[in-house]
Parts: sequence; C-alpha cells; structure tokens
Amino acid sequence: RLGGVVAAGSLRGMPGPVGAALGILRVHGRVLLRKLRERFTREQWQVLYAHLGHAQAAPGRGDLEGPDTRFERFRRIEPPADRIWADPFVVQRRGRTWVFFEEMLYREQRGVLSCLELRADGGWTEPRRVLERPYHLSYPNVFEHGSEWYMLPETSAAHRVELYRAVEFPWRWEKVRTLIPDIELVDATLWQHDGRWWLFGNVRTQAGMTLQDALHIFSTDDLLDGTWTPHPENPVVLDATSARPAGRLWMQDGRLVRPAQDSTLRYGHALKLFEVTVLTPTTYRARLMQRIEPAWARDLLGVHTVNFAGGVTVIDGLVRRGR
Repeated sequence: RLGGVVAAGSLRGMPGPVGAALGILRVHGRVLLRKLRERFTREQWQVLYAHLGHAQAAPGRGDLEGPDTRFERFRRIEPPADRIWADPFVVQRRGRTWVFFEEMLYREQRGVLSCLELRADGGWTEPRRVLERPYHLSYPNVFEHGSEWYMLPETSAAHRVELYRAVEFPWRWEKVRTLIPDIELVDATLWQHDGRWWLFGNVRTQAGMTLQDALHIFSTDDLLDGTWTPHPENPVVLDATSARPAGRLWMQDGRLVRPAQDSTLRYGHALKLFEVTVLTPTTYRARLMQRIEPAWARDLLGVHTVNFAGGVTVIDGLVRRGR
C-alpha cells in the first residue's frame, strides 16, 4: 500500500472473481473426493509371494542366497475386505512351505498371528490363527534352533520381548521366556554368528519419537538362558528412512544383508537393503546397497517386509481397496 492506497502493480496476477471461485471449487472438490474415497475404500496390507523355480539352497540350509526381486511376477494372497495380512515370514519344514503373518480385523485393531501353507501347485490353504494374546501381535519371526522351531513375535504392546516354542508345528505355540522385559521394542529380528545371538529392533526411548526412528541392537551368547546386553552405540541408526527392520537378515555373496523399512513418504512405503560391514559387541557399521519402491504395480502404495526360504520369497503390499 502507498499512503493507504493499493499500488496498481500489486494487483497483477491476482485472480478475478471467476478465478477465485474456480479455486474454491477445486479445494472443495479435493476435500469431497477424499471423503468419498475414505467412505468407500480403505488401505489394506496383502501378502504376495513367488516361487523362484529352483532352490539355490546353501548346503545344509533352506535359504536362498538372496530374495527373488522380480516383483512383477508375484502372486497376491488377498485377505477378506475386513482385515489386513502383513509381515509375512516363510519357512520350509519337511518339504512343506508355511507362511506366517499378522492378521488384524479393522474393527478390533488388535493383531493376531496366522499361518497358511503354500501348495506345490501354486495355491494355498485357508489361513488359521496360531497365536493370540490380549495384546497386539505382529511380525511372526519363525526360525529353527537345534531340533525345535521358535517364534519371536512383536509384543511391544506388552512392553517386553517374548520367545515362543512350537508345541505342535505350526498350529500351537507356548511361551518359553521373556527375553527383554520393560521395553517397547518392535519387529525383533535375530541373527546368529560365531556363537553369539544378535537382536535388532526399534525402540521408543523418549516422548516425541516414533517407532520408525531408532534401531537398537542387543546381544547374548545363549538364546534360551542368556542375558541380553544393549549395544554401546545404541541407537545404532537414528533415521526413520532406514532404522526399522523389514525381515530376517541373510548372507549374500559373503555379505550380511539387513532389510529396513523406508517411511520417507508414509509408514512402510519402501524397502532398503543394507550391507552390515561391521557387527561386533562395540561397533556397528552398514552401507546402503539398494532401495526397493512399490513401483511394479500401479495400485501399490507400500511394501515393508521381505523374507524368503528354499525358493520362495514373500513380501507384503499396501493397496487401497473397496470396503
């Protein structure tokens, strides 16, 4: 303004009545479309899988040298419209392939753990619940140790890390022990090397942090009876784009690979693969190898878990689906 009068030059570029009305209509139109979309659709996690066709198994193990990343070939296992299926882990036992995953009904908002069998013909069996607690469960990290099968699910809602053993594989599980008490730790992921167990998981240590922010490591020399020692560099990663675990670690071409969630755009948007270059009781170092975006299908919004065993790779995918 010049002396209380609007300068003529300041009017340039300002919308007229028609332009202003169109702008208002566009804003209201976007709001209406968003409300209609939320009314008739919702986001849903689904399980996807692919058979590699040949095992490429390491001697004495059922694991691949690396997961199948030709994601356009993956088949979708679509849950009913009232629930999600996420965090898949695949294992092979006695020639059969089992997929464990989180199942959560929208109306309950409390996860349970379910399992299905992938058949040799490419189909699958109807899922069955295998573990349910009064608190939320997810991330069913199933693994073999000795001659028995164990599960390390996410039990952060109970503020502890719990270990389970299969009583009747894969349908019945009993609690063995609490590995770490009094902690809010998500997506506990194990790695064993040179007689030592390493546990990776994200921990919320202070107000204002999210469970995507901080990766912590603990270690012990005895899975069943040992005391878990926090790594002196905790949090070893402080970055929501690469901290949270996204599946088991694996060895590939002599390198230890750690998958991580990348929540840059939204929770669980993409995956990152890191080579762990140093892992000792005093030091942790890693470097980025690859970033995997959900770009192979137009309707995919996210992918945040990858696991594999004996020629089968499983991931989860986020889509928007009609209610």
